[in-house]
Amino acid sequence: MEERFIYIILTATQTRFARCIRYFGGLTYNHASVALDSELTKMYSFARPQQYSFFKGKLVRETLDRFTLGNRYKVPSMVFRIPVTEKQFHHIRHIIHKIYEDPEFMYNLLSVLSYPVTKGFSTYKAFSCTEFTGYILKYVGFPLSEKLWQYRPDDFIDILEDYSVFKGNLADYMTVKTKSKHYFMSVSLYLFFSNLKAALRIIGRTTVFR
Repeated sequence: MEERFIYIILTATQTRFARCIRYFGGLTYNHASVALDSELTKMYSFARPQQYSFFKGKLVRETLDRFTLGNRYKVPSMVFRIPVTEKQFHHIRHIIHKIYEDPEFMYNLLSVLSYPVTKGFSTYKAFSCTEFTGYILKYVGFPLSEKLWQYRPDDFIDILEDYSVFKGNLADYMTVKTKSKHYFMSVSLYLFFSNLKAALRIIGRTTVFR
């Protein structure tokens, strides 16, 4: 039987928001993703669907040009290869598909923004990138002792150290230079109002379901 793997990717992305997270959090990496193939062409995480979607976030399929902001930046990264069973692999794929197709799922923005004070918190049908990654790791058997919303990307370095297969510029690992059709959409009224709607939704949901 063919051996199955999933891949966990930690990255230091180069947006202003990402740089602020690393600076104030004292972090090496600010983002975590899950991939279903070694080329990382099927890579997913909770993030912005468009570059200027500051409040609107969901599970997205990630591409190299998103990370490099159109090949403008190098992206320090670590890649970990995790062996899984056939059953686990197909279930993870099902989880990703189910969340990806569910419009109710959102990025747990207020938990991330308030982390220095609150140490994070759970929100109904909302994940941060590390919550989602931790959710997958816990399913495949990693003994995560903290609550999922308390993890930061750097915390996975020690947890996954035995599974490391790459450290360096992400573009040097990804042989397939994947591109996004929608990430670089220009600012528009539609984008403004969709951001406003997302902000109100996550604020309301956090207040009601915390």
